[in-house]
Amino acid sequence: TITQTFTIQLTNGQNTLRALAFTTNRIESTPASVTLNYSAPIKVEPTLWVLAVGINEYKNGRYNLNYAVSDAGGFIKAVQRSGKSLFSKIETTLLTDSKATKEGIYTAIEKITASSKPEDVFMFFYAGHGIALQQPETERTEFFFIPTDVTQMTDLAKVMDMGLSGPEFEILVSSIPARKQFLVLDACNSGAINAAFGVRGAAEEIALSRLSRATGSALIAASRDDQFAQEFAALGQGALTKALLDGLGGDAALTNGQITVGSLKGYVESTLPGLTEQYAGQAQYPTGFIFGQDFPIGVK
Repeated sequence: TITQTFTIQLTNGQNTLRALAFTTNRIESTPASVTLNYSAPIKVEPTLWVLAVGINEYKNGRYNLNYAVSDAGGFIKAVQRSGKSLFSKIETTLLTDSKATKEGIYTAIEKITASSKPEDVFMFFYAGHGIALQQPETERTEFFFIPTDVTQMTDLAKVMDMGLSGPEFEILVSSIPARKQFLVLDACNSGAINAAFGVRGAAEEIALSRLSRATGSALIAASRDDQFAQEFAALGQGALTKALLDGLGGDAALTNGQITVGSLKGYVESTLPGLTEQYAGQAQYPTGFIFGQDFPIGVK
């Protein structure tokens, strides 16, 4: 028998705690859970923390994108509009092009970690390149965000040095006190960009699932692991962003007017295939995961 003791911070209202055990070869147990009701002495209004990263210009010009920067800025404006009546404050950070380095992302998340509270909400939006590479030691495939200063995506040594791996990102966002987290990944693993549209490749589905579960968050990824996420000149933005912004604008609202991560995920999943089929002649299917309870992020 192994006993572990943890000190945790409870949020006002219902708190559900889940425990999982793993064997040495990572076979997962059935979870044990307990629900606690906590009445906070003072009601605290939550703050929304938003970090958006968009990269159009890479040091290697062959990797340049068209609409990643505007997609990141558009996401911030959309959540500011939809969330203004829900949150006491909305704190935003936008990293674009030369500022969107591994160090820049680390610094931004560390600042949010130092300032946020358990009752807050954290949102992360990434539009840029990404690639899934196999680690030779473990033969496991890991997803890497490709910051602006990575000049060769297929060079594993360079990507491991200057890129941001899924496990590294997992540790970073797990350190953020905010209990509710919403992650959007629109990442590219192809440099074949032309005037009509570009492509953005998503991470391996299993890596995204592990990431979302580890942080207790909701996640939307641009496409299946065998598809590309597309951006179109006719839209002036990425296809995923188009669906997201329409949903945040009210199209994903429930009958009570609330927009939740669950309703937004459902809207994107139902809208994106038809949108990409209309503009590209081929449907693109996003992937998404919600672990824990659904929660509101906006109001129509």
